[in-house]
Amino acid sequence: MTGVAATAQRVTLSGMVTDGANGQPIAGVLVTVRPSGAQKVLAFTQTMANGRFEVTLTADATDRVLYFSMMGYAARTLPIEKGRTTYDVTLKEQATALREVVIRALSIHERGDTITYIVSRFATTADRSLGDVLKKMPGIEVEKSGAITYNGKAINKFYIEGKDMLEGRYGIATNNIHPSDVGSVEVMENHQPVKALENISFSQNPAINIRLKEDAKARWVGTAKAAVGASPFLWEGELALMRFKRKSQTLNTLKSNNTGRDVTREAALLIDGERAESALMEHIDVFPDRLRAIDGDRSRFNRSHLVTTNNLWGVSKDFDLTSQVTYGNHRLTSDVASSQTYFLDDSTVFTESDEHTLSRRHTCTGDITLTANTTSLYVRNKLQVDLRWDDTQQTVRGTYPNHQAATLPRRSFSDELELIRRHGRRAYSLRSLNVYRAHPHRLTVRRSDGDEQQQRVESSVFYTHMHTALSFYFDPVALSLRAGLVGTWRSLRSALTGLSDSLGSLRNDMSTRRLRLYVSPELAYRHADLEATVRLPLSLLPYRHTDRITGRTTTRGHLLFAPTAYIQWYLTSRLTLSLDGRLSPIAPDEQTFYEGLILRDYRYLSQGLIDDHLGQHISADITLRYRYPLRALFAHASAGYMQRHQPRTVDSRFLGAYLLQTTIPEATDTRSWTADASLSKGLDALRSIVTLSASFLSTRGTAYRNRVPTFFTSTNRDASCKLSTRLATWCNTAYELSLS
Repeated sequence: MTGVAATAQRVTLSGMVTDGANGQPIAGVLVTVRPSGAQKVLAFTQTMANGRFEVTLTADATDRVLYFSMMGYAARTLPIEKGRTTYDVTLKEQATALREVVIRALSIHERGDTITYIVSRFATTADRSLGDVLKKMPGIEVEKSGAITYNGKAINKFYIEGKDMLEGRYGIATNNIHPSDVGSVEVMENHQPVKALENISFSQNPAINIRLKEDAKARWVGTAKAAVGASPFLWEGELALMRFKRKSQTLNTLKSNNTGRDVTREAALLIDGERAESALMEHIDVFPDRLRAIDGDRSRFNRSHLVTTNNLWGVSKDFDLTSQVTYGNHRLTSDVASSQTYFLDDSTVFTESDEHTLSRRHTCTGDITLTANTTSLYVRNKLQVDLRWDDTQQTVRGTYPNHQAATLPRRSFSDELELIRRHGRRAYSLRSLNVYRAHPHRLTVRRSDGDEQQQRVESSVFYTHMHTALSFYFDPVALSLRAGLVGTWRSLRSALTGLSDSLGSLRNDMSTRRLRLYVSPELAYRHADLEATVRLPLSLLPYRHTDRITGRTTTRGHLLFAPTAYIQWYLTSRLTLSLDGRLSPIAPDEQTFYEGLILRDYRYLSQGLIDDHLGQHISADITLRYRYPLRALFAHASAGYMQRHQPRTVDSRFLGAYLLQTTIPEATDTRSWTADASLSKGLDALRSIVTLSASFLSTRGTAYRNRVPTFFTSTNRDASCKLSTRLATWCNTAYELSLS
């Protein structure tokens, strides 16, 4: 008798479920395998956060169907075809009739990659602005600068009714929109702001969209606040006027106070692109010192004023025009006494100072942007002007009595153009950014013995970046090839008088021209529960540096290779694991290419170094994120390692009565280990939110003084616990305990 064992072959079916109205993936859809015409469930699964699903069944099964169902959507049935393994489906919204059911509004809703917070469930009558409410939403953190993060990730866009009116200056909205006018706050995870790049370029950052209440739309809404105090006389006044229509938006503010709060910080740019690459070094540094253990708002006297007007117009079906104009003025007086002890190899130097400082800052910015953002076309052109004037008067008593005056104006002009055209699975892009900056700075130091030093520094930069890219999408792979040119032209002129030239050269007259030609292939993969992106940029970096005083010219070129990789796994619909690694050379900083002395303030001199050697940067990070919005539970934990090799380092040494900070050709290696974790939980029954966070940073490196190396280890540990409780609609309590 002969027996034969047979095993049925199995096959895996997969696909994506999307919303028929907006094309967004839907999470939590129940996918079942049933016999045709019957209700019996043979296999089942649920879609993940990216809308993907997989279900396994025997390959020889016949006459079966896939059944897709979710509350709020019409169910769909697809027959399983022989030889077919991919089933993409769209669901249409459909009201679900419920009989004799009492529905309790949840604080947080989830649909696909969008998390919705109901503002009324977190706000109290004591909340003055939307920012006050955001701080009480689990998973959302508002930093002291005003920047917003969601579950440990910085946001890449801030919308009001789906429109980006504020262009990264969203502190104007969070500090001026009243929570009573807001219905909900939406967090869109892994948000790609350019619709034409969906499925071609993947984003790991979230965005926030503010949904207003119906009675706050299409009508003028205004708020006014005023307060006065005595002994000393204090005032605080705020006025906001806004209207948000379907095709136009406007938000205007006026603020003034002398209570220590700097209202001009509300207009800071919180979402920035590559503008930092075109920045200019601040060679003169005369600012009031501050108390480290006490908030500056509580220890200084000021006068702060801010005026902003922000507007958006829908000029056609696809084009929006936005404009922003801000003016800020901040006057600050402060008195700080401090002492410092320098432990040298052969002696100890002790200094003390008592500073009285009066500083004034004027800022004026304006920009206008034309944008079209459709699935086939993206156009954006932005013109921006940024002007700033700083004036500081400081009287110092102590070891080195003097009076110093610094005038620090700044001018910046920029134009940014971006064009993306998509045809099916192919996209073409063209981008151009041009920036000009100028810093004509002055410093005068009058010492008690009658000596006077004057420092003049004039620095400027013209920065241009042009690139084009061609991208293809072959599900589940996206391939892009980018090529571009970056040009930087810098100039530095300085002259120092009143100091003996025996200390060194007192003048600089330098110019640097640097180009960067690059190609950057990128491969992105997204399928089921895995996303991965690999970039392999290769750059040629020629530059020419000229010292007009000595007549010396330095010409050099470098070939740079800087690969990066990012991988993210959706372990479950709530748990993700991501890995991020990069290896990049560190190009020389041409802003340090100067050899003449520059007086930073009455005490410090600086001197650069002409050195064209490359450094190297290596980093790796691993992050685990968990979110369960319906339980108001958000958590993340990450660990990272960074190694940095620099062929040059900063050295400091005493030069008579001055402390000279210079750059020397001594190689240094720095290694850092980081870890941080955060847990945020909403407790509906207690109307409370608890946030626990901890961080760790350990750095090993080398510091130089008088060209003598000192090896050091620096370790920082921080932990905090925050508790916010809404006792009633008119009362909220907040408690924070931190340990460092």
